[in-house]
Amino acid sequence: MNTKWIGAVRESLAVAVATGLDPVRLEPARAAFTTGMHTVAGISAVLLLGVAVLTAVLLRQVDALREKTSEQVA
Repeated sequence: MNTKWIGAVRESLAVAVATGLDPVRLEPARAAFTTGMHTVAGISAVLLLGVAVLTAVLLRQVDALREKTSEQVA
C-alpha cells in the first residue's frame, strides 16, 4: 500500500493536491474537507445565535434598570 498519499491527505488538502494524487484518491479528501467546513460553520452559527440571545436578554435588563432609576430620580 502506498502511504505517500495517506500522509499527504492527512497533512492538508493543499498538500494532497500538490502531490498530484489521482482524482479517485483526492475526492474523499475534498469531501472530508467540505464536511468539516460545514460542521464548523454550523457550530459557529449556533454559537452566534446563542450570543445574540444572551445579549438581547442582558440589554433588556439594562433598559429595565434605566427605567427604575429614572422613576427614583423623578
